[in-house]
Amino acid sequence: MHTSTDLIRRFRWPGSPYHLAALRIAIGAQTLYAVNSKIFDLLLAVGKRQKVTTIFPAWFDDFTAAHLVPGLVVFCTVGAILLTIGLFTRVVLPLLTTAFIVLYGFYYLGANAPAQWLYLWFPLLVLCFARSQDVWSLDAMLVRRRGGRTEQDPVNYRWPIELCVLWFCYIYFAAGLAKVLPMSKGFAWFNGQTSKEIIYYRYLDSPFHYLFGEPFLNYAEASVIFGVITVAALLLELATIVLVLTNKYHLWILGLLVAMHLFLYMTGVGGFTQTALMLGIALMPMTWFDRNMRQPVLGER
Repeated sequence: MHTSTDLIRRFRWPGSPYHLAALRIAIGAQTLYAVNSKIFDLLLAVGKRQKVTTIFPAWFDDFTAAHLVPGLVVFCTVGAILLTIGLFTRVVLPLLTTAFIVLYGFYYLGANAPAQWLYLWFPLLVLCFARSQDVWSLDAMLVRRRGGRTEQDPVNYRWPIELCVLWFCYIYFAAGLAKVLPMSKGFAWFNGQTSKEIIYYRYLDSPFHYLFGEPFLNYAEASVIFGVITVAALLLELATIVLVLTNKYHLWILGLLVAMHLFLYMTGVGGFTQTALMLGIALMPMTWFDRNMRQPVLGER
């Protein structure tokens, strides 16, 4: 049985600056992709809002929609590029994080599908306090040219990775709980009806439609397959709690979740595979990025 000491032990393990740098590069590239979506132009043109609230007061949301969105897109684009190449990283990160949260506050008012925001805002915040620029960056190159040294205590490279692992777990475990609580909502998921409706309404947007030219599942009547798909996805999402208890199964969990997202993409539910892979870098073995480091495993004696 794991004790509370066991659960925090990973934060004290040595980490690799290359692992953390790989996560920084992926987050920068995904942020660049996210802020250059055409959805912002569409939301500005439509101007319609959902009945939701953000962390900002209403007057600030109005001001953002009226004056800030185009400038925020440009600002975040430049910031994401600088983050990816690792230039002025310590200055860029807090500015980019703030601008990204404001920009996606506007996005959320118009589109209730916060995929990019959900996966990115917390890792960006974590990087604000991390040393992700010590390798694979222009910052590190400039320091070395001046005769300086970038690498620090290896523990400094571990805690940001572990916090992102916990965030990965939170995203999926919370999604699993949201499907079954309250129980009245859970019954609609367990019988497959919700999954059936999602796949049905997005069929014309799905690659399956263009590959086969006809429905690949029977939408006209109840089918056990929708229930099986739903239960399997639910169990997988709830199984991510294992990420907190041990790092033995990180790759299994990541692989199964990516497979789930690829299947959803084929049914017309896009937008999650890329973000899962981006944040999933935190789950990958440290030895993939630094052969000189040993990968400790929680539970080994």
